[in-house]
Amino acid sequence: MFRLALAFSLLPFAAVAQERITLPEGATHTVVQGAGDTTYVLNAGAGQTLNLTLSDGALAIYPPGDETPSFQGSVFSGLLPEEGDYTVIVQSPAPFALDVAITNDVAPGAPVLPQ
Repeated sequence: MFRLALAFSLLPFAAVAQERITLPEGATHTVVQGAGDTTYVLNAGAGQTLNLTLSDGALAIYPPGDETPSFQGSVFSGLLPEEGDYTVIVQSPAPFALDVAITNDVAPGAPVLPQ
């Protein structure tokens, strides 16, 4: 896990091209396809639940305006503490699918993404 944390902390995501994830109107779920290292930006509100599942590789979530990841792994489900653009960096050695869901549903005991 240390190697993963170090690899993500060295990525200058502000200098990398970013792709915006937008959900279709009225939808709470989408899947994006990619390959290699990719940076995504998605807008969400405080108190919304974010669910991310990556098919291959690892991802890191950066809260709005933060350059330190609040989560690293391949599957995340939790409450978002603030409104704004969240950066999601995917590192994958192969083509991948990133399943994204943003809802207003709150699951009892759901973790809150640290600020």
